[in-house]
Amino acid sequence: MNESGEIDAVEIERYPTRATVRRFWSSEPDEYGKVVRADGHWLLCYDRDAGEAIFRLRSEALHLGGEVTVEGPDGVPSRFRVTSVKQLDTSPPRTR
Repeated sequence: MNESGEIDAVEIERYPTRATVRRFWSSEPDEYGKVVRADGHWLLCYDRDAGEAIFRLRSEALHLGGEVTVEGPDGVPSRFRVTSVKQLDTSPPRTR
């Protein structure tokens, strides 16, 4: 994310495998996915056993403690609180 709290498209293009998202609810197993840009929107893509569930972010800026609206595959929006934001690790991968 950039200093304005927006997803940084340039950095995601440079390091796409590092643009990840984690969804966690107490009643379900954690889900891990990737952040991608398509049709002018940021999407959160989860494998869901190869059914590839896709959620669309309806908010452009994400701030720690702020809220974000995510539209599910069924088109129904849900609001979530941002509880963690981590700097993208841009260091080169370690070789053995």
